[in-house]
Amino acid sequence: MPFARDVATLALLLVVSPASSEWKPEYAQASKERQQWFQLQWINPEAQKRLNVPFKSCCDNGDVFKTRFRVGTANEDQWEYLDGDEWKIIPADIISNEPSLDNTPILFKNRVDGKELCFFKPQGGI
Repeated sequence: MPFARDVATLALLLVVSPASSEWKPEYAQASKERQQWFQLQWINPEAQKRLNVPFKSCCDNGDVFKTRFRVGTANEDQWEYLDGDEWKIIPADIISNEPSLDNTPILFKNRVDGKELCFFKPQGGI
């Protein structure tokens, strides 16, 4: 039964040994700043009225929609995002004047009906 004893010893060591990975303090701070930024983003009043939603925060009933973005092909003042195989126009009334947090476009969509709630252009975006 030495094999069973060795397996039991190894299992015990795996349970009580501390993990060797390290979380750098700056990661925690960056994550906290990112979380605070997301919580402070609001739906433009015009969009809130058009969408007829009672909530004001982009995060209340919205999630970030990860996809590809491009400046509109017909109009440089227009942004588009890829939804499946289709490029969709981002409604002008959800586009914030404030740039995104990390210089990448950020789109929030309603988790209930999939409607676009908020869009933040990258810094330097049109």
